Amino acid sequence: GLDCANPIFKERIWLPPELRAYPCGFNFLEDSGDMRDIDNHGTAVASLIISFHPQVKIFPLKTLSLYAKEEDIIIFLLSTALFALALNFTLDL
Repeated sequence: GLDCANPIFKERIWLPPELRAYPCGFNFLEDSGDMRDIDNHGTAVASLIISFHPQVKIFPLKTLSLYAKEEDIIIFLLSTALFALALNFTLDL
């Protein structure tokens, strides 16, 4: 999740055209735009990234819950790595 009301994220959220109907990102767990950050983890990580790279754009996606199983986390990490590689390749073209 992400606390989109936090002013640090103003002008820093990036979304592909397919997800622009969800201005704060997309929640794959609920198939919605509800990005409430229950444990503040996503907000903390995004804030840390911005503190080191102030020009970065954040692409908020909610894909795991507090109750994720170990195999869900492994699948998430692998799919995220593949997505990041694909996105990097796409943006470099």
